[in-house]
Amino acid sequence: MKKFLLVYLLIFSVGVVFSAQPTIYGYSGLITAPTAETVKMAGVALIGSSSKDVKTTGGCAGLMANWEISAARVSNGEAHTLLNGKIGLLQEGLVLPAIAVGVVDISDEIGNSIYAVATKTITITKIATQTAGLPFGSPQVSAGIASGKVLDGVFAGVVLPLSQKSRLMAEYANKKVNFGFGAQIFPLVEMELYSLEGNLGASVYVKFGF
Repeated sequence: MKKFLLVYLLIFSVGVVFSAQPTIYGYSGLITAPTAETVKMAGVALIGSSSKDVKTTGGCAGLMANWEISAARVSNGEAHTLLNGKIGLLQEGLVLPAIAVGVVDISDEIGNSIYAVATKTITITKIATQTAGLPFGSPQVSAGIASGKVLDGVFAGVVLPLSQKSRLMAEYANKKVNFGFGAQIFPLVEMELYSLEGNLGASVYVKFGF
């Protein structure tokens, strides 16, 4: 019976922690770091974000299964429009992570970047937290490497669900550590407060087709 319960929890807790949402650069991910998730086909996620140095309006959409396109108007002293693309190569399974590759700023407005990223939900922790009576969900961990101007070098991130409608996140990208807290405030609307390179910011997301 215990073995059956263990297998059941492992299998049915596999999956995404939260549906994919835009970063401040348009592509889906955390704050600036991408994940291997893509917006589902015909899904659309919009973002409005503001911090001391960066303001963003834009969004991402599922062009077809595992194919995502995104665009963002980013202002950091000067305004630039970034066009991005991401392809999911492998879906997350019981053992293997999701894997995706992407291009940031295809039109080279700021300087394009290419990246590869893997994302895995750590399902074994769900058993431990349930046993301990803790409210946390399974953390989702991402790690990847990029080359370019917008995103460069090794990056990583983690999302920790606090409930079905709220989460904590942390990321390391472009040699900086950023933190955030997000929550659903209306059925289609989520809000996120974050620290970007030490400066506070806020984002609002509107999602359709999720």
